[in-house]
Amino acid sequence: VEVIYMTDPIDEYVVGHVTDFAGKKLVNLAKDGGVHIELSEKQKKINDKRRERYKPLTTWMKDLLVDRVKKVKLTSRYTTEPFILSTGQHDSTANMMRLNRGASLGKNDAETSVKGVLEINYLHPLVDEVFRLVKEDEESEVAKGLTQVLFDVAAMQNGFQIPDTKSFGNRVGTLLRKSVDVAADAELIAEDTEAWER
Repeated sequence: VEVIYMTDPIDEYVVGHVTDFAGKKLVNLAKDGGVHIELSEKQKKINDKRRERYKPLTTWMKDLLVDRVKKVKLTSRYTTEPFILSTGQHDSTANMMRLNRGASLGKNDAETSVKGVLEINYLHPLVDEVFRLVKEDEESEVAKGLTQVLFDVAAMQNGFQIPDTKSFGNRVGTLLRKSVDVAADAELIAEDTEAWER
């Protein structure tokens, strides 16, 4: 495997039309299916059983994120991240959407936004915890909030825009409060101004 790291805006346009170079097929890792690994028959059977085991989770996430993803699947990429957000083979990548937004003077239309393909890392402890919560209660607010935060983080890491930054901030704030045992409805601390006068 050889890797070409492209940094110029024109690169994405060119690679979209030049599919091979010097006898080698060019693959965009920002797109679904960019990674193809030859599997033995045994590995294929294991993957089928794995997909079946996690089907309730991928279906639940697809239903939760229905407006933002077109597909949810287990990732075959080696990653330490819980989620990876890519685009379909025939869709624009996040980088191309960013370039299109710039060219369209910031318009947010169908050409500058697309539903992504969510790849979940079933080995990640946060994904495992979401799966546990969903098996216990499909209406779990903790599972929903955690999934939405993980999705938004994956979107940012992979170059996508977050459409509702206020909701994202609220969800992160809620998770931070829970992590340090601060009640979600805790009010601001009353300041003792007399202490400053001494």
